[in-house]
Amino acid sequence: MSARSSLSLLLVILYVVAFAQCQSDAPLKNSKRTLVVLDTFDYKVSHSKFFQQLTKKGHKLTYKLAFDQDIVLSKYDDYHFDNLIIISSSKRSSFGGELKYASALSKFVDNNAGNVFVVAGSSGLSKPLREFATENGVGFDDEGTSVIDHFNYDVNLDTSFRHTVVACNQVSQLPSSRVIRDAQKFVTKPILYSGLAISLDRHRNKLLLPILTGSSTSYSFDADQSGTNAEPSIRGRNTVLVGALQARNGARITFVGGSEVLSDKYFSSQVQSTQSSSGNEDFSNELISWSFQDRCVIRHSNVSHHLVVPSAVDAPGYYKVGELMDYSVIFEEWDGDSRKWVPFVTDDVQLELIMLHPYVRTDLKHVADGKYAARVKVPDTYGVFKLHVDYRRDGLSHLIFDDQITIRPTRIEEFERFVPAASPYYTIMFSTMATFFVFSTLFLYTREKPKTD
Repeated sequence: MSARSSLSLLLVILYVVAFAQCQSDAPLKNSKRTLVVLDTFDYKVSHSKFFQQLTKKGHKLTYKLAFDQDIVLSKYDDYHFDNLIIISSSKRSSFGGELKYASALSKFVDNNAGNVFVVAGSSGLSKPLREFATENGVGFDDEGTSVIDHFNYDVNLDTSFRHTVVACNQVSQLPSSRVIRDAQKFVTKPILYSGLAISLDRHRNKLLLPILTGSSTSYSFDADQSGTNAEPSIRGRNTVLVGALQARNGARITFVGGSEVLSDKYFSSQVQSTQSSSGNEDFSNELISWSFQDRCVIRHSNVSHHLVVPSAVDAPGYYKVGELMDYSVIFEEWDGDSRKWVPFVTDDVQLELIMLHPYVRTDLKHVADGKYAARVKVPDTYGVFKLHVDYRRDGLSHLIFDDQITIRPTRIEEFERFVPAASPYYTIMFSTMATFFVFSTLFLYTREKPKTD
């Protein structure tokens, strides 16, 4: 082999190793290419801290105005971006380029598994984004309405005295502990919010989850019509301020009802009721970490199953009915802060043996370092079974995987020659034989004495 051929082979090997390393170190390939679509570049100034948080997390931001006709998401089915952020108001009836129709956003999610972050502008939400939200079971309240809370509001920012700047300082207002960690800290550092209310149709779409909700005294209404007899359509705990959808392909869609919650003004505001700074900056940091898959992304590896015998072969071709089997798998979670996979620990993972329907369902116990194991007795029914794990939880990426095994019946020469459970029958049989032998001996060798007159 020539020196040039050896060098070419070495370069190919190095390329393959580097590519495999990149794939193992990150949950998504090039997952930091982010397109930001804005109504106006004024948002770059008023929301500078929000964009700085994205930059610190490694996002490569590309800014476009909503009316730009050169917005291109993909070319020849190759998508140029992995994340899409849209901040748009109701004044915009359509977008430019590929974002002209709401179906472009759906294709971005379905075909690219891309994350979408939708934020309603200061004057509401544009028509294409409303259509996109409706397709996913998310409804924004009518234009002109605002979330109102007469018991939990901020005095400093509520200059209109209509109580439309609400303060969220209850743990129950952050129902998803996986999306927003340590909700207790927002009791002393309330999240300030002003904007539209969101309703989630969780009966139609089970993939939706609320992230930030209003209190029991909040409602959505047009403050200019406070004297009318109309009733608010969204009120109480059903008033969602920030919601999301965890798609089956791993994509995440986040809906924020008002852009002010992510603004520099709200980040640096002081809350008079608690005499502390607002928790908006911490909330924003947690929200974008989850929305762009820096957290709560899990994977599995090292699936193993074998007989409970010394030196057993891993993943044998078949099992015999009634045998004991050891099953194990490793779960890992992506940590965006350290940029590596860490062990995922939980206590609600189950393993099923399925042939048309589950024959066995058992818990997988955590052993150590993300390894889960279970000892299972193979069903007394032979056939082709699936070792099925289906782990779906709100806020986590879905983890569904199978392994196929064959279960055969016991062969004739494999049955036990002596069954302890049949001891009574053995006793009866041998007692009958002994009785018959004694009876036969006595009958043959015992002669009746002759009678004498």
